[in-house]
Amino acid sequence: MKEKNDARKKCLNKETWKNREEYEEKRKIATKLCRRKKREMWNKKIEEIKGVNIKKNVRKFYKEVKETSKEYQQQNIIYKDDNGKILTEVKNIIIFI
Repeated sequence: MKEKNDARKKCLNKETWKNREEYEEKRKIATKLCRRKKREMWNKKIEEIKGVNIKKNVRKFYKEVKETSKEYQQQNIIYKDDNGKILTEVKNIIIFI
């Protein structure tokens, strides 16, 4: 990933055909690596779920299944002032930050 980022910076600084080609090649490699790591993570998770004895740990089994099937939900960011009061107006939040 670091190599890809360095190649991107180099391409942005001086965009030549060679720099662009090098960046695209590193990007392809990084994408393949990320896909492989993600696939390995999912396979490991599936093996963990298979390894749970369903008769003894029904609760743990269904908890693992629920975690793998649930979609990502973004967490809400709540800003509070010094008194602990929740800031709701945009102008107050900008001043607070």
